[in-house]
Parts: sequence; C-alpha cells; structure tokens
Amino acid sequence: MPDVPLADKYEGGEFFFVRECYAEYYSKVEALLVEEKKSCVTVTGTPGIGKSIFYAFFVDRFRKTHADWTIVASTYNKNTKIKKLALFEPGKQPEVHDLPTKSERREIMLRLRAGEMGAGKPNPVVEEKLLWLYDGSPEVERGLTVVFSSPNEWLRLSRNYRQTYYMPPWTLEELQLAASVLEYPFRDDEIESRFWNFGGVVRNCFLLDPAGIPVAIDELTKPIEATSDSKKLENLLVGTQNDDTHHRFLHYEPKGDGRQWDTKIVSDMVREKLAERLYSVIKGKMNKVEALLDGIPPAASLRGSIFEAHAHTKLKDANYLDARPLDGPNQSDNKRFKMQPSDEIDIFQGNAITAALLNGGPYHKPKEKNFASVDGFFFPKLPVGEVPSMNEKDKRILLFQMTVSKNHHVRASGIIYLLEKLGLLDLVKANPKRAALIFVHPAGEAKDFKRQQIHSSGTSPANR
Repeated sequence: MPDVPLADKYEGGEFFFVRECYAEYYSKVEALLVEEKKSCVTVTGTPGIGKSIFYAFFVDRFRKTHADWTIVASTYNKNTKIKKLALFEPGKQPEVHDLPTKSERREIMLRLRAGEMGAGKPNPVVEEKLLWLYDGSPEVERGLTVVFSSPNEWLRLSRNYRQTYYMPPWTLEELQLAASVLEYPFRDDEIESRFWNFGGVVRNCFLLDPAGIPVAIDELTKPIEATSDSKKLENLLVGTQNDDTHHRFLHYEPKGDGRQWDTKIVSDMVREKLAERLYSVIKGKMNKVEALLDGIPPAASLRGSIFEAHAHTKLKDANYLDARPLDGPNQSDNKRFKMQPSDEIDIFQGNAITAALLNGGPYHKPKEKNFASVDGFFFPKLPVGEVPSMNEKDKRILLFQMTVSKNHHVRASGIIYLLEKLGLLDLVKANPKRAALIFVHPAGEAKDFKRQQIHSSGTSPANR
C-alpha cells in the first residue's frame, strides 16, 4: 500500500487490489492535467467503492511518472476539515503534517509557489508542475487539482468545470478475484451472498469482521421499513432531504467516457426489500404502482420487482391457479392447477438445492434474482423421509417465470438442473405432463403475451 495519507484508515492489509479501470481513469485524469492544463478534475462515484484507494494508486503512479513534479496530498473529513497533509518534492524525503493549521498550510503554499525566487514572488515554472490532490472534499481548489470524493456539495460546486469522472461499482467477478488475490477468508459463494446484499460496494463486501455484516444490512433495511408513501420513496432514491441515505441506495453507473452517469438501485436485496415494502403499502393494488413510481427515474426498475412481490404473495396463498395455454387463446382452454397455501415462502440458495427442499414450502423461491432456472416453484409438501413421486393425478411441479416484459426467454439447462437436484428429473422424463412451466404476467397485458422461446443449449433458442 503506498505511504500516502487516506481519509479513512485502510484495513485491508499490506496490499491492495488494482482494478482494471484504474489505469484507464489514471490516463484520463493525467491527460487533462498535463496535456490540457485543466485546473480541476474530480473523480467520484458510489460511496464505498474505493475512490480513496484509487487516490493512493494515483499518487504513487504520478510520482513515478512525473518525478520532477511537486505533489501536495491532503485528506479531509466530511465537514471539509483537513486531517493530514503530505508533501512530495523532487529529490526530497516526504513531509507529513498531522492536522496542519491554516497558517502552516499557508506557509507551505507560499514556499512551494515561490520556488527559487523568494517568498511572495510566484514562480510560474513551479506552478506548472505543482499538483494538489485531495482525498475528500476540500474548502477550495488550488491550481492544478484532483479531488477524489463521493457525490456531495463539492460535486455541485465543481460541475462548472465539466471535468468530473464517475468510477464504476465493483462487479461480482472483480470482488471474487480480489478476495482470492488478497487472500481474504471469503469463498466465492460468500462473496456472492454479500454482493446480493450490498452490490458493488467493496467496503461492505470485504468487511473482515463478520459482526459488521448485520449492521451494514440494517443501514439499508431500516430506511426501507420507514418508506410508506411516494414522498418517502423520493427522499430515499432522489435524496431530497438526506444525501447520505440517498447515496447508500443508489449506484452511479458511468456512461460513455465516464463523464456521464445513470443511477440504479444498489443491490438485489435492496430492490427486493423496497418492492416488498411498497407492495405492502399499496396493499396489492397494482394499478397504483405506476402512479407511485411516476417521476422517480431510479425507481422505474421497481415496477417488475413489485409485480414479483405481488405474484409471490398470491402464489404462496393459492389453493388453485388458472392458466391459459400459450398456444390456446380461448378462455375455455384455461387449465386449473391444484395448489396448497404455504405458511411462509421457502427461500432457497441456488447452489444448495437438494430433495430436502420438498419437505418445506410447498411454495419456494430462489434467493438469487438471477437464478437461471425459475423465479419460483410449487410442489406438494412431502413428509420428511418420503421419496418424491408423481403417482397421484394432481401431483406435479409448477415452475414459475415472472415478467412484466412481452419477451422472456427461458434456459432449458436451468430447469433441468433444478429438476435433477430435486430428484424429479426422471419422474418428469417418464411423464412430462407432471411438470408445467407457467409465465406470470400482469393481468392487463396478459392477452398480448405469446409463446416464449426456450434456449435448449448454448445460445440457440428453440420454440417449446
């Protein structure tokens, strides 16, 4: 880890992981400073993705690449109060100042800017190769400046410069690779579970103390529990009152060269909890969903999640289900499937499926939103120890896919995987009518929902 002051203590050990995007963002910022002589560049993005680590990477690489430059690296707290200052001058040992006073900083600034010409006489040659780097939001910018900061008041002030870059959140694959390289005590499935909760926020995904996980989850779920109307939803996702809460709930996704961005809900867990909460608030009145979400762009993706929450609740409580064959448009073609109400939805891990799942439920859904097989399934609850069978007339497995879209392709391999793990594959092969794939779609749009495609292998779809 480069020996530079950081706004927050780095607790990841002796080393840090260099993301692929670091070299790209370094080159962009370096070009603006050295070639275009832009006075102020800001690097920002979702809180907790490691902008301070990129700042340390930047200091270290810039010093090696531009050995004749002087660098002043400072850290600031959330109140724009300086915590530490490090001075790197060519050919000299670094100077580190803890909690430097305003007069001490002024003295350093005058000394650096005067160079060999004496105090009070600015040296333009020195000015051209004097770089100010800030980890956190400073009070003001000075000369050639790079600010590494979360979106906040500084970002609003600096927008006029139009030199702001948004760093991307971490991907699941990046997190798993970094945990392996840094030899953290996390298996891939644990990282996947944390990613489901926190998305690409490395600060939470790499918490080394397990006791910190429920605390971090509470920080996300408690504001959701307080969401009772569109006004509170807007505050949560747009940040009309509390920027800190708002930033915890949204990821900033860079577009193009990184100077534009979109926002999306931070994780699958947050999206699911928000959908469940809003569904309970509107009490199942799906016709109110559009009005509730209208005008809140980050909430647009919640429409599908709220519909899923609605569908899961209905299926959990169902005694029977009427479904229309996708190749039979007439109402008389509807098929009625017998079901049983569940006390609770049985939530399972996609990588831990066994026949023992059939002792619970009888309605089940995967924890993972991207589970390749189904969004939920029903199978009559079995007594513990009983071998699965389908001898009875109405005993079948119902596989559910939920969508608000008109097109929803299905992977056959995912369904086969589920049936095999449940111990039902051979039974379904012997009698295919003992399994039904049912698409759950909003009632007002159901008439336009057509036969879907099942991908039988690889990426080649086959109509079924």
